[in-house]
Formats: sequence, C-alpha cells, structure tokens
Amino acid sequence: MKRSLLLVVATALLVAPAIAQTQSKNTPADAATLAATLDFLKTPVPENELQSFSSDLLSLVRKLHDLNSAHPEIQLSMIQTELKISTLTPEQLTMLANAFNRPALSKAVQSLRSLKPKSKASSRLANATPQLGSGAPIQQTQVSPADSLTPPDYGMCTPSPPPTFLGAFPIPSDPSTDYGLFVGITVASVVQTVLNYGCDTIFVILGEGTNVVLCVIAEIAGAILYALQETMQIADFCDVSVTSARSDAAYYNTVAIYDNLAADTAVLTDLIQGVSTQVTNLGTTVNGDFTTLNNNLNMVATEITSQLTTFQNVDVRLKIEENLNTNGPIGLFELPQAYGGYLELALSVVADVINKLSNAKQDVHDARHLLAQAEAEYAAGSYKMAYQEAGEAYAAAVRVSPSGRQMPR
Repeated sequence: MKRSLLLVVATALLVAPAIAQTQSKNTPADAATLAATLDFLKTPVPENELQSFSSDLLSLVRKLHDLNSAHPEIQLSMIQTELKISTLTPEQLTMLANAFNRPALSKAVQSLRSLKPKSKASSRLANATPQLGSGAPIQQTQVSPADSLTPPDYGMCTPSPPPTFLGAFPIPSDPSTDYGLFVGITVASVVQTVLNYGCDTIFVILGEGTNVVLCVIAEIAGAILYALQETMQIADFCDVSVTSARSDAAYYNTVAIYDNLAADTAVLTDLIQGVSTQVTNLGTTVNGDFTTLNNNLNMVATEITSQLTTFQNVDVRLKIEENLNTNGPIGLFELPQAYGGYLELALSVVADVINKLSNAKQDVHDARHLLAQAEAEYAAGSYKMAYQEAGEAYAAAVRVSPSGRQMPR
C-alpha cells in the first residue's frame, strides 16, 4: 500500500504542470497532494526496518566513497553526507526511509557491497609482454599475416583490473558494478523527485522557514543521486574507447589477412608438399622399426608384470606376518582360497618362516607341533581355529629364548 502511494505521487509529479512559484497561484489540489505526501512520509516504520535502511544507506555512501579514490570531490561529498545522516532525528530518518524503495535500495547495496577493489593489477596482466596498449612491438616468428597484425590502440584506456587512473574501477567496466549503480540511480531518482516536490511546495504554500525538514533530507538524497550518477559515468568512461580500439584493430587485421592470403597460400602449399614427403619417408622408417619396437614393448610389459606380481606377493606376505603376530585376526586371512581368502597362503608363510629359521640354526621351540595342529584344523574345516593356531606357531618360531638370545639348534 505504501509503495503504491509513492508510485502514484511520483507519477503525478512527472506529468503535472510546473509548480507555481508564488503563494497566490496555489490551488487546493497542491495542498491536498502535499498533505498526502507528508502523511505518507511520516508513516511509522518498524524499528528493525529503520535500522536496516540506515545501515544500507550508510553502506551505499561509504561504498561510493571507496569507489572514487581518484576523485576527492566525490569522496568529500560522501563524507559530508554521512555526517548529515548521523544527525538526522528519528522522525527525519523515518521520512527518508519512506521516500526510498527500501528493498530496491538493499538490492543495490548488496550488489555493490560484494565489490572489493584490488590493490594491484593481477599477475597475468602485470607480467604480460608486451602489455596491451604499451606500444611495444609484437615479436612473431610465423609467416604473414600474423607478423603484420595490429594490436588494439587503447591509449590510456588499456584494459586492466583496478586500481586504474579512474580509481577503483576495472577497464572496461564491471557489469556487476554497473548494475548496482543503475539500480541505485533508479531508486534515488524517484526519491529526489518526491522530496524536492515536498521541499518546494511547503515553501510556496506555508512560507519560508517551513521547509527545513524535507529540504534537509532532500539535500541528502540529492547528494547520493549525484554521487551515483558521477560514479556510473566514471566507471563507464573508457568502455567506448576500448570497444572502438578493438573494432579498429579487427578491421585492420582483416585487411592485412586478406592482402597476405595469396602469398601465404603459396607458402603453405610448398610447406604441405615438403611435409608430405617427410611423412612418407618417416612412414617407411617407422614400418621397418615397428616390429622391433613392438617386441621390446612386449618384453618390458612382461618384466613389469613379473615385478608387479612379486611385489604384490611380498606385500601380502608382510601383511599376513604382521597380522599373525597380533590379537586381532583379519577375516580374509581366516578363510581358505575357495571362499576368497588367504588361509592356505598364511599356513605356507608360517611353514616357510619355520623352515628358514630352522635352517639358520635358530630355535623355533614347538612351532612345528603347533603348525601341525593348525593344518589338522584346516583339514577339519575349522578355519578360524586353524588361523589362530598358525599365529601361535608363528609366534613360537620368532620369539626369543628365555636367555634373551636366539639359541642354535
């Protein structure tokens, strides 16, 4: 309802005749429109919405200040505007909040708030050689027309991220920045129309000195609108130059490519013929060596497969020996191969360890007896018991004698 009234008032102002400049020319309709405007502007705003509006307005003013680092006059205006906002009474802030389309203002502020001006050019552009617009010749090794191409002449509007001579703006302008500024200008323009009408009409109808409140907030809105418009013009300053430079370069390069096409066609024809001859000769050589190469590859593949198999077997064996010496058996080691397990391998590992230690004249205690029990359990289908006793056999074989040293058999 509030927004509808604001739109009606704003529309009426845009199409109405000019407001009379003297009190004698006023009509009852002027007073009625003014009263409706004042009633609307004084409509109470919930505290949370008023705080959000105040926060958005200050954020917009500060962002306009930050975006204009190369334009001190705009920064000074925004500092003064922020001071004026801080001195507004709750009644004045309410009138200013009602004049704004607050959701649209918040949307514009959110769009601009996400922009973080960079402190230096990106490494990609900073390290480019040659830099666009630098005037440095482009070194080429290809045949024409590549060696006669013309880079865009950007002049001072060389594409780059911020900061530039425009301040905290990229060249060309960022669409997100333009969108946030455009929304802000649209909102601020409507506000300016309504508040200026209120300020001027109160002066005409009620006399000098009665327009202070509306004129104060109209001045604040006017400063913000001016800053938004100036910031948009600054951001877009180089866009036309960039587009024009690229269009000119594209035209000159098209002409250069066309003029050199015939000569390049002859060069390419000779080049293709030479390459064709080399490919034919290379094919003959490759065909002669292919059988040898294929045999060598097969030998390498066989060796790799063998080495990989050996490595896998050693890895599995180490894991089995590690698990045999713990209290937490692994299920796959408790199951025979028929069920996808490694029990047979585990038994053979224990037997191998016992034999190697025994051959080395090391005391294996009762490991052979325990292994025989494990094999009996395996034969009886008691797989888990077989693995447990295999672990006991392994432990008996590798443990140290009571004296602390392995004893020869």
